[in-house]
Amino acid sequence: MGNPAQSFQQWINIIKQTVLQEFVPALNLVGMSISVTEFNDAAPGDTPFNLINIADFNSLIAQSQKHSTPVFALSDAQIEQAGVILRNMKESRDSFRESFEALANTVEIIVGITPKPTKKIATVYRL
Repeated sequence: MGNPAQSFQQWINIIKQTVLQEFVPALNLVGMSISVTEFNDAAPGDTPFNLINIADFNSLIAQSQKHSTPVFALSDAQIEQAGVILRNMKESRDSFRESFEALANTVEIIVGITPKPTKKIATVYRL
């Protein structure tokens, strides 16, 4: 989904550091956190306990609010654009849908609703 603007990256780094050094240790003291290993098994990423980075919604957020619809669920008609702009906004919308589905899947794995997927073994057919 791209990298955050440099102005946001500083805050993202501060949040990640604070989560790892302060928040998770406080949760661990009262038995309210999974281990780094358990997290990484469910959601391997760039930093433990960072579930997802979501890119800027840009103009999709205005349409989302106007239609009381999540960004990833906006219909083409609700986007209210045409041509190249519509195509770009649809790509962003679809990318958000993929990101939110991945986030939901990760949360389901972490809380035990869904088992961690195993690697699929390719089936070879011989004629």
